[in-house]
Amino acid sequence: MKTIFKMLLAKPVVVAGLLACACIGNAQAQTNVTIYGRVVDGINYQSNQLTGSVNANNKPIVGGKWGVDGNVWGTSMFGFQGNEDLGGGLKALFQLENGFDGSTGTVNGGSGLWTRRSLVGLSGSLGTLKIGRDLTLPSDVGYSGRS
Repeated sequence: MKTIFKMLLAKPVVVAGLLACACIGNAQAQTNVTIYGRVVDGINYQSNQLTGSVNANNKPIVGGKWGVDGNVWGTSMFGFQGNEDLGGGLKALFQLENGFDGSTGTVNGGSGLWTRRSLVGLSGSLGTLKIGRDLTLPSDVGYSGRS
């Protein structure tokens, strides 16, 4: 027993690793994580559009135009959100959300991931405190249905 104790004292990295594994195991059992998303695309037809050509009288030629467009009536997005009960009515929370164009796959609002939301916070009886990048306050309840 003394030998094991001396070995653990001599190897603080081993002790830290064992404690981290024990804490991670407990956290995973109590964590609530949701993966969500939506794809918004549409087929559009527009009449009386310039074709880029002119007729014999040098007048622009108009015609119809068909197209596939992303984010026609909303934003395509995917995300992860979760919380963990810390006890006493207090919860830790996080949310990572990325917007994209469903017709091309390109990222909306930047070149990296989590262009819509990337935040952590605490929620309890006094309210919720979020730190990070979030959408405007009305969009939490009204548009996306997520808080």
